[in-house]
Amino acid sequence: RQLITGIGGSARTILMNNLINSTQRPIIVVVDTLFHADQLVNDLANIIDDDQLFEFPVEEMGAAELATSSPEYKSQRVLALNKLASGEPAIIVTSVSGIRRLVPSKSQFLKANLTIDMDSEYDLEKIKLQLHQMGYVFQKLVAAPGDFSIRGSILDIFPLNHQDPVRIDFFDTEVDSMRTFDVSNQRSIKTIKRIEILPATDLLMDNEQRQQVVTQLRQRLATEQKKLDEAHAKKLADHLE
Repeated sequence: RQLITGIGGSARTILMNNLINSTQRPIIVVVDTLFHADQLVNDLANIIDDDQLFEFPVEEMGAAELATSSPEYKSQRVLALNKLASGEPAIIVTSVSGIRRLVPSKSQFLKANLTIDMDSEYDLEKIKLQLHQMGYVFQKLVAAPGDFSIRGSILDIFPLNHQDPVRIDFFDTEVDSMRTFDVSNQRSIKTIKRIEILPATDLLMDNEQRQQVVTQLRQRLATEQKKLDEAHAKKLADHLE
């Protein structure tokens, strides 16, 4: 182990750049606040390529994270986790609030990825369920990253890791065609043969985990109800249900 002190400014960014070049693996850099994480990413962007520099931004107040956290933050976190899971050399910058955040296991994150190609068969209903579990939101029309829609045998989806949404036309269980399109006018841009769809959120839960949460909440509810009179116990149960 080595302790290096007194490193600041441009010397720090050069050190980090040398580290990823020499170790050839992902490096997580933790700073005290989200503001300083943003500053460090801006400094590193001058010497490190975009495909090797990622930020994992998390609001420092839990209430702010739930109420006002931006879709851009969510997208940044997913892309950072995907790079980390790949094992490729990169720098992921986060703050103390970032390393305190609950994240899925590597295996669960990789399992939540969805790849669709022209050579395989798919069940559109199963895809719809999987997209829900991946954090995508069903909409009438796809307008922003994280949206998807299904009209008959046509699936429109806007993956977080793509610049444009994709329209996939199924013929029964086979993929008939795949093409990117323009959100503003719905016109096709180009035909593709394969697409990898990353999760739309870093908070992933499978069915087994959801049932575990339900069981824990019901046990906690029963415990709290015993402390209350009948009227308040019923009010608490109605509120949680």
